[in-house]
This record gives sequence, structure tokens and C-alpha cells, in this order.
Amino acid sequence: MSGPRLVRRSLLGAALVALLAAPASAQPVIPHTGTVLEADIGLGVVAVSAGVGVARPAVNVGLGAGWWAGDNTAITLRVTDASFGPALNLLFVGPSIQRWIDERWWLGGGIGATVVLGDGVFQAGFGVDLRVGRALSDTVNVSLEITPGTFSMRDDGGVFYGQRGVGAGVLIGYQAP
Repeated sequence: MSGPRLVRRSLLGAALVALLAAPASAQPVIPHTGTVLEADIGLGVVAVSAGVGVARPAVNVGLGAGWWAGDNTAITLRVTDASFGPALNLLFVGPSIQRWIDERWWLGGGIGATVVLGDGVFQAGFGVDLRVGRALSDTVNVSLEITPGTFSMRDDGGVFYGQRGVGAGVLIGYQAP
């Protein structure tokens, strides 16, 4: 499955899950205040339209640190990586917002830099980080994370051309209360 098609299908799936899970209440699992720390790990796919044009299996990790801007909203600096070993890594770095839509479900999103690393390639560009998750307890959650990005590469003739990449995965995470 190509990168753009994977992004579209993943976004549609995440939106469908979010719409089906959105009840009228907006009460958090527990009242959130102060700082927030999160760490996630899971499995998924990574694809970049340059070179590795097909989706590859990936280990997905994410880290975030920030603060609660209210009972239901966290603001963090988030770093994620969808990695197919040293051959291909798609990283995201940027600010992110997590909004609890009821006592168990939350949505998250951020805008920032996307970096592609691997086999002597380093390209930076623009990316987003989209997440939907469900709390399994006060500190453990499971989430679907999609990180599409765009960047420019230069061919052997020195001409720049646009490329796209996406990392997607299902992650299990810990979020300090």
C-alpha cells in the first residue's frame, strides 16, 4: 500500500473511531493538574515515497512532556519515531495537544517537523502527529498514532522534488497522572 493511500485510510479510520467514541460527557478519568509525562511503544508501519516506496514493518515509540492546561487538555512537546531499523526512520518533533472527550477516550494532535533518516539520508520537512486513544487505567492507555509528513529531496542532478512519508502504529503507553 502506498504512503498517501495509507495516510488517507489511517486518517479515515482514526476519525471513525473518534466519532463513534464521542459521548456527551467530558469528564476525565481523574482530575489532571500539573505536569504530564508520557511514553509509548508499539508496532506499525513506515513508508516514504523516496527509495522505500512500500510500507515496511516498524517499531513505533513516542515521548511527551508538558503540562495540563485544564482537567481535560494537555499541552506537550512530543517526539515520535516509526523505525524500520537503521534503514528507515520517520521522526516527528513538535507541540501537541491531547483532549479527553470522555472519561476513557482522548484525541491528540500536533504540528511540527518531520525528519527522515536512514542509509545516509537526512531530510527535514513539515509533519503532523494524529492520535486517538483509550485509557485502560489511570496511567496506561492504548492508542492509534498516524504521523504523515512532507519533505524535499535532491536528485543526483541537484533538482529538488517533494516527497511524502507516513508512520502509523498501535501503541501501548504510560501517562503519569
